[in-house]
Amino acid sequence: MGEGDPPTCSQRAGRGVWSHQKHCTPSNPAAQIENFVADINGKGSVLIPAVHIRIDGEERVYSLLSTRTDDEVFSCLNGVQGQFVDRTAEWHLKKEREGLLEEKIRDREVIEEKSQRLENLATRLAK
Repeated sequence: MGEGDPPTCSQRAGRGVWSHQKHCTPSNPAAQIENFVADINGKGSVLIPAVHIRIDGEERVYSLLSTRTDDEVFSCLNGVQGQFVDRTAEWHLKKEREGLLEEKIRDREVIEEKSQRLENLATRLAK
């Protein structure tokens, strides 16, 4: 990766901006695969925090941690080893929390607007 090249998906994942990068979203699996290959070959390990997979009509979210291994004693371990971790529950909770925060902001705006209306009405009635 050159000096002016954008960071790879796994580098952005460490900064917590994975889902905010267009080319790294679940809708672009080709970019995920390209970045996986580049990172596994370059750094020897890869962390993909969100792999979206649809199983029987249900979207599941997994994280994938992979590493390239080289063992002289156990040659069967040579190659790329990886582990998928089911993060679906966490993903649903995060989405729910984001929804609640958006609702809280909307509610606060409605309350402020209604408070302003009441204040204006009280001012008019006091005259």
